Amino acid sequence: MKEDIVSIRNHIETVVSQGEDVLLVLHSAGGFIGSEAMKGLGKAERTQNGHEGGVVSIVFIAGAVYPEGHEHKAPPFAIGGALHCAQPEKLLFGDLPDDEKATWLAAIRPQPSRGWEATVEYAGWKHVPSVYLICEGDNALPVPLQEQLAALAGSRVERCSTGHLPQLSQPEKVVEVIERAVSGGLWQWMPGLRRFLE
Repeated sequence: MKEDIVSIRNHIETVVSQGEDVLLVLHSAGGFIGSEAMKGLGKAERTQNGHEGGVVSIVFIAGAVYPEGHEHKAPPFAIGGALHCAQPEKLLFGDLPDDEKATWLAAIRPQPSRGWEATVEYAGWKHVPSVYLICEGDNALPVPLQEQLAALAGSRVERCSTGHLPQLSQPEKVVEVIERAVSGGLWQWMPGLRRFLE
């Protein structure tokens, strides 16, 4: 987990050090990983310190959101030092057509289970505005839990009918949510993202 945080942080730092503003799009466990990775890189904090660029907002997609001090438990799907998703055909790809589901099931890989019992050290969502896309057909994160996490982050809520991976089953919806997040006050700061979306 901490290695993932460092990797994402290095990427964000590369972008903001060029004076660019960043909208983080964080899915699932990326919610707490990406939020911790942005420590010290928020737009307001960097501006106060005389720097241009910074993280201006977050879009959570069925994102896990935790406060500082939260202690992660041992992963439930660890086998032989690796994490395997239990029933990915249901939990991850349940709303995909059979042919697409087969493609993604063949591509899925385990990840190391080492280092996932860690404590959340920073919650970036406390320092920037956020949007939370609730996936109402999600079999991995139940809707009431997603609603609770969105409320914790103080996020503006959007909804879709997809399972856990709307970027696969309804990518156009994900783009719409990102566009609205930008146009809701951040658009003028992010011409690079605007060009990308257009």
